[in-house]
Amino acid sequence: MKNVVPHLPLSRDCQGGPVIKQREAQHPGWFSLDLDASEVLPRWVIAKQVREFLLAGENPELWAYYGEYDHVVLCQLWGRMIHLHKGLPMFTCDLKQEAVRLGDPRLPEQSSGQHNALADARWNQLVFEFLRGLR
Repeated sequence: MKNVVPHLPLSRDCQGGPVIKQREAQHPGWFSLDLDASEVLPRWVIAKQVREFLLAGENPELWAYYGEYDHVVLCQLWGRMIHLHKGLPMFTCDLKQEAVRLGDPRLPEQSSGQHNALADARWNQLVFEFLRGLR
């Protein structure tokens, strides 16, 4: 919550501040998305866009840093595992496990944007390329 929610489009109060700060003391973990923000999409749209993105190439592979649970959440876009579209990976490879397999080298540092989805994805790609160079 502390790392991800601040990067989301949150509802604002009449003074322009995020609503989360007003209610956090009474309801820890509470926040309210700004449903009018262009970044907030219905689940079915997200599922369609993710599927199209992943199936744009042949034999897609998924890689994540400590991504076991991420794969579960990804699959939940379509319901149960048996509802996963043909061609979508049934598992996500883990960058941390690959690093340990290769001797647990010091990984490149993420210079900024930790817990921002796009910045984290770019760092994952950097780590993937770094580890591929060690194989």
